[in-house]
Amino acid sequence: GAAGIFQYDWNAFDNDRQTNGSHLFEEAHDWRRQEFDLFVKKEGSFEIAAGYDFAGHDWVDNYVALEGKAGKFQLGEFRTPVGWESATTSGSANTFIEAGLPVEMAYEGRRAGLGWTWTGMPHWSLQLAWFVPHDLHHDGAGRTLAARAVFAPIARDDEVVHLGLAASRENRDDGTGQVRARPEAQLTPVRLVDTGTLSHVDHIARDGLEAAWMNGPLLLQGEYLAMHVARNAERGFDSHGYYVSASWMLTDESHAYKETA
Repeated sequence: GAAGIFQYDWNAFDNDRQTNGSHLFEEAHDWRRQEFDLFVKKEGSFEIAAGYDFAGHDWVDNYVALEGKAGKFQLGEFRTPVGWESATTSGSANTFIEAGLPVEMAYEGRRAGLGWTWTGMPHWSLQLAWFVPHDLHHDGAGRTLAARAVFAPIARDDEVVHLGLAASRENRDDGTGQVRARPEAQLTPVRLVDTGTLSHVDHIARDGLEAAWMNGPLLLQGEYLAMHVARNAERGFDSHGYYVSASWMLTDESHAYKETA
């Protein structure tokens, strides 16, 4: 099969004039996503996926997966699991074109690695993953071990209760780290949060709590995310944030839901 996500973004800013008279943000409009994906899938057996984002000049999900009674085993490049909006949902399924600021801060992005997902117990989904330092562009500099657990006591087409917990530890090979986040407008290079390069970094720990309730066309969703940058012989750095969102489908349909992506 084939699928595509095409999103065009227009950024306009007010009240951003600085003391020298210049504007902090430049208004911009451009393609946000031009993703094209190819996939072959047999439910409960195997899956092969290959995708590229022509707007971001970036590889997206590219992996092979085998599925059986022992769970789903995945090898290739795929999303790291901390930061629900970016980690397990596609850009076409999110309420807004951009993820919330805390997700922008904590989400590690896609990495190459090996993952295991198990849904053999009713209402539960468990995920473990190990990632090498690089993605398909050879970005990144740390090996990551990650886990995620989701409990969905109600998971019907018209009503969902979702509770999730995710955590990861990235061991930094280059001894550096950085915590930064753009505003919810990816066309600007300006970061509202930016620590600059942190030196003598041993590892970065990420934790996330996620919850949602869907009832017909109504969706209430929120996350709390925290990061701890552990540094050798220096004081560590902690960062955390949360968001809450609400949306209503004007067509009276329900949002699509899947415990894992």
